[in-house]
Amino acid sequence: MSKRSEFKGFVRFNLTKSELEEVKAVSGDPADAGALIGSLIEDGYKIEFKKDFWGEGVQCTAYAVDPGHRNAGMGLSGRGSDAFRAVRQLFWLNRHYFEGNWPDPTAHREIPYED
Repeated sequence: MSKRSEFKGFVRFNLTKSELEEVKAVSGDPADAGALIGSLIEDGYKIEFKKDFWGEGVQCTAYAVDPGHRNAGMGLSGRGSDAFRAVRQLFWLNRHYFEGNWPDPTAHREIPYED
């Protein structure tokens, strides 16, 4: 039986409007959903879909459960109005926004003010 990493928490982030537009550029074809999910699984993530309790859509979360994984113990979620848009956002967050290296969710984080 393999060991699982202890859960640290979910990665927090705030996307700008221009970053949300970049997410849409990944793919506009729901037929690509399987390839996006497969790529995340090949990167060592457990993938879960569920209703997004923060909105009316879907949440797709990747968990790095292997203790040897670079993002061990963390979860990263993408959200969308449907499952395809949620996984597309998750894929973009992992590959482009964080470049595969998620920040520690337990670390102190400054959130800049707009003014």
